[in-house]
Amino acid sequence: MRFKNLICYILVFLLLLNSISIETTHSSVYTYKRDSLLLSSKATVEILQFNVVALSPYSVSLNWKLSFNSSSLFIKVIRHFIVFESVIAILPSRINNFTDTWVEFGTQYSYEIVVIHKDGTVVAHSEIKTVVTPVDTNYPGAPKYNWTYYKQVKYNFFPEDYLQYDTKKFTTFRYYLHGVNVTIAFDENLSPSPSLSFMRTFANYVFVYFHRHWTVYRSFPLDEYRIVIRHDASTISEDELGLQYGDDIVQVGFGERLSHEIGHAWIGGILKIERNFESFDPETEDSDKWILEGFEHFYGIIQLNLSETISMLTHDISYYRDTMLGTNLDKPLVDLPVYFGTQYAYTYYCKGGLVAYLINKILIESDNKTLNDFMRHLYRKYNITTDDNWAPKLISTEDLLEELNTFSNYNFTEFFEKYVYGIEELPVTEIESQYIEAIQNFSEVISMKVDMVPPWIKILSPLNNTITRNTTMTIRWEGYDIGSGVSHYEIRLDDNEWINVNKSTQYTFTNLIPGEHVIYITVKDKLGNTNTTTILVTVQAIEYEILYLVGGIAAAIIVSVVLFLVRKKS
Repeated sequence: MRFKNLICYILVFLLLLNSISIETTHSSVYTYKRDSLLLSSKATVEILQFNVVALSPYSVSLNWKLSFNSSSLFIKVIRHFIVFESVIAILPSRINNFTDTWVEFGTQYSYEIVVIHKDGTVVAHSEIKTVVTPVDTNYPGAPKYNWTYYKQVKYNFFPEDYLQYDTKKFTTFRYYLHGVNVTIAFDENLSPSPSLSFMRTFANYVFVYFHRHWTVYRSFPLDEYRIVIRHDASTISEDELGLQYGDDIVQVGFGERLSHEIGHAWIGGILKIERNFESFDPETEDSDKWILEGFEHFYGIIQLNLSETISMLTHDISYYRDTMLGTNLDKPLVDLPVYFGTQYAYTYYCKGGLVAYLINKILIESDNKTLNDFMRHLYRKYNITTDDNWAPKLISTEDLLEELNTFSNYNFTEFFEKYVYGIEELPVTEIESQYIEAIQNFSEVISMKVDMVPPWIKILSPLNNTITRNTTMTIRWEGYDIGSGVSHYEIRLDDNEWINVNKSTQYTFTNLIPGEHVIYITVKDKLGNTNTTTILVTVQAIEYEILYLVGGIAAAIIVSVVLFLVRKKS
């Protein structure tokens, strides 16, 4: 009886052996050893030294020392600018220095380094260190005058200097931006008193807007700019030295109005207009004030985030078409400043801003230039003082047209006749975002420029050295990159062409021929680093399956015969 059972067990085993796919994998002690090494590389590492030095107006040097380094450890270099944080480099831990060459002159930057494992785990981080890059005195428009001398030369008609403040009675915030000390001072007697959180947020918005306007003109010939929020003061717009606000600062808020007024540091008293709004007769003469307010209305909106910019300019189109077009308000731009100070003042802000939008569109399409390029040219020609004998340079509508025609291959004469001197309907029905994005280059968050970390990849299935009878096989994998990020994956079978599967993490091969196959998968990050892994799979031929089946049947017959003989004998 026991012999019978033994034979039955052998029979079942043989049948099972021949009825399933034979898939094997080779695991080795190396996997354990490798994982142990990776684990040990996460052991406590210390940053023994971290130094930051501004080498020049356009470069900052960082150097550090670690207690040890490993091939599995990397250094992440982080730069802070106003409220923005950028990872600018990831380096192997054997490297102990880096130079940041994406900085502007006369500006405050802060840095830290983080030690990370190749799986992204943070192992150690340094303290934050701050530096200020030196001013480039050779750069056009770099600060030439200090606060006092500038007032004597250009603002000697402001005897009371309403932008002074007592440091003991004001809460102040400062940031050194592009050679300019930007200061925000809050009177402690403001009513209602804003919270510290509001004041800090307001100050950060000021710094951001100042920086964004600066990126348009790339120069500011003053060493200090102030915004003073004083108790019982009226809200005053000042063009150059700074701004004064009153108790209604909370109502002023952080948006377009604040950006607009800060922008007048460039488009305002510096960019002197020839004919103001105060004493002109729209029946017999023109005003140039539309240049100041129209262009700054446009740029005040441009400095906001893209979605807000599109929304506000779309609102301007609706206002122009629904409120102005075909009404008594639809005057030539050179006449619209007559409404300054009235309930209809928005007309020339709105129409002037839409004209600026159209000029930018024409410049991009005709010359591959932007309105930023033109405004920078205009600002330097009419504003930059290169000697001690300052004299105002006045600009008129006629000057603006002449400058545009000189600057561009496009002739703007007919454009001005239609939309500046005339009242022909503006050819704009919607805001096209590409023309806005072209001038929203704020250089606040520099994407990673140096990435020396290869991406990581692992094939999940099938396992290496798999043996299968299937001619269709789906390959699945996973990957990541702690640096610039995964760009795409490529897969290849044997010596065939590489197949780009984008960011998909699986691919199916069909009609595989019998034999051994090598499958390659490569991952590439956004800065060109690559990593490749392979597996070997074997597809069994059909004749082997028949042989296994015949062998199984033969074995079954033999066992049956043996059982029959045993039963007969018993």
